[in-house]
Amino acid sequence: GTAMSHMRPENDDEIEASIDELIASAGPARPHISHLKIVFGKGEARARALLDFLAAKRRAGIDLTADAYPYNAGFTGIAILFPEWALPPTDYATVLATRRAELRDYLEKRMIRRGGPEMLLLGTGRHAGKTVAQAAQEAGLAFPDFLVQFGPNGGSGAHFTMDQVLQDVLLLDPMVAISTDGGPSMRHPRSTGTYARLIEDYVVKARRISIEEAVRKATSFPARILRIPDRGTIRPGTKADLILFDPAKVRARSTYLDPFTRAQGFDLVMVNGQPAFEQGQRVARPGRLLRATPKG
Repeated sequence: GTAMSHMRPENDDEIEASIDELIASAGPARPHISHLKIVFGKGEARARALLDFLAAKRRAGIDLTADAYPYNAGFTGIAILFPEWALPPTDYATVLATRRAELRDYLEKRMIRRGGPEMLLLGTGRHAGKTVAQAAQEAGLAFPDFLVQFGPNGGSGAHFTMDQVLQDVLLLDPMVAISTDGGPSMRHPRSTGTYARLIEDYVVKARRISIEEAVRKATSFPARILRIPDRGTIRPGTKADLILFDPAKVRARSTYLDPFTRAQGFDLVMVNGQPAFEQGQRVARPGRLLRATPKG
């Protein structure tokens, strides 16, 4: 099978060790990095170094693959900023009463390391649509005090901790597939905009990748990674999962504030040979859950 993991530390100084941990924990399964990114890393050279690291693993006989999404912000809870000793099951009120100054100092340094309060866009709650810097200013607080008051359960947000130049190099590598790392209820535009953004930005506008390669990275390559032989390609005997679109008309419309708006330009989506979406509207649910087929 395939062992897929959202790895633990993705920081610039820890990512290679995290990949080694993934490989070691996969055992006999094929390790797959979901998703490939470097937090705090900068520049093309750093991306190339990581890709060389992955290539060396493959030359050593490890069937290592990865996927990425075309956005430079992750979306997760504010709790990621807080120290472990301030998180449940620890009572937060007790933390404030006994270690408030220590917590404030920790949050200030943590937020600065992650790019500053301007790099965290709140996506839920009454401050949605504002950065931590803006929300703190409106509350008349320094941003560390705002975070202390906000608390680890205050909400979620988009954390802009990835360098666009670096991530683009990773995304466009032939051995990296495309994935949303999203779902229907996730408040991140990648859930509804990933494939449209790949076509709109990288194929049509920037011309950094051909339409054929974009389609391969989003279809046949993921199917090969998962060992699903009857999907991802167009040939007799395979399932008719097809999308009809004009690349020039594709638009990714979702944003961090409006993450659920569907992309436009995909005129027809067929699943198992039946129309599922026409002109952006669902007309049927002809899909089914795909399960691994036991050998023997």
